[in-house]
Amino acid sequence: LHVRSKEFVLYQSLLFKKGERFDSVKISESERLIRSNRSIRRVDIKGELVGNDSVDLYVNSIDSWSMFVTGSLSSSKAGIRIRERNFLGMGHVFDNRYRHNYQTGQSLYQFDYSVPNIAQTRVTGNVNYYKDENEYYRKSVSFIRPFYSPLAHYAGGVAVGEVFFRDSLDFNKPVLVNNNFKYIYQDYWVAKAFKLNLNNNQITNLIVSGRYYNRDYSERPTIENDPVNFFSNQTNYMVGVGISTKQYIKTKNIYNFEIEEDIATGKSFGLIGSKQRIRQ
Repeated sequence: LHVRSKEFVLYQSLLFKKGERFDSVKISESERLIRSNRSIRRVDIKGELVGNDSVDLYVNSIDSWSMFVTGSLSSSKAGIRIRERNFLGMGHVFDNRYRHNYQTGQSLYQFDYSVPNIAQTRVTGNVNYYKDENEYYRKSVSFIRPFYSPLAHYAGGVAVGEVFFRDSLDFNKPVLVNNNFKYIYQDYWVAKAFKLNLNNNQITNLIVSGRYYNRDYSERPTIENDPVNFFSNQTNYMVGVGISTKQYIKTKNIYNFEIEEDIATGKSFGLIGSKQRIRQ
């Protein structure tokens, strides 16, 4: 039931390449990035001198058990959930969930699939679909490149999706009338980090960022139910600037038992400005 991690899963997390000058910070950050993959239980990168001008690096790792199956059963519902954090040894993550209410005949279904580090770009692709027993649903596609390390120079993301649900706006009425909400959103952001200082593995960055978020409703309450037009089409623009100082401490027994963990410590300070444009 368990497929061992492919070598490329480890290679794509390394911050160094063959022929580069040895950098202990990149070595420790590469170990941390591999450990952040929940499918890897332990990793150790060791160097061995070759002649007087070269070092061979050996990456040793131990896989974690990656598949989790849970279920539930009651007088009205039965469900099952399957999560796999290292699909076919490729580091892909999927989360499937199904629950059926045999009193109402309605079902809940969830599908979530992520591909980390697409083509070694540090971009994670995700497809998500969720529908509950009330026929509310959420579906989205996203591509996100986070600041995976304090050594990363830039980050960004693109996400599009559609959301549908029903809700009441006036809880004072004895009979609640549900309104339909359905909208499509677009979310784009980008950020750039400028390294200011590196001292004892503590890295300080100046980060600037910008974001564009747009939401368009195809179904929303009438003017009688929403007289202030709170649920209106909107476009948001955001910019930010900040300073972040961060380092990681390797320890154990914080979130997991006897598994090496990396705890982030540091400080951050930022300013965010935004503008919202309301459209009818």
